[in-house]
Amino acid sequence: MNNLCTVLSVSDIHASRKFYEDLFGLTLYQDYGINIVFSAAFRCSRSSTGW
Repeated sequence: MNNLCTVLSVSDIHASRKFYEDLFGLTLYQDYGINIVFSAAFRCSRSSTGW
């Protein structure tokens, strides 16, 4: 099994996007509203449980 990307579950998708763009300079590749994908094979997904 290959790891295609890292996925983090976050409570605030907008704050997470700003954090990773500002701190690490990641470039947004795709935005699905509750899921965002950065060009570095890194993804954030809004958690429904608030994690």
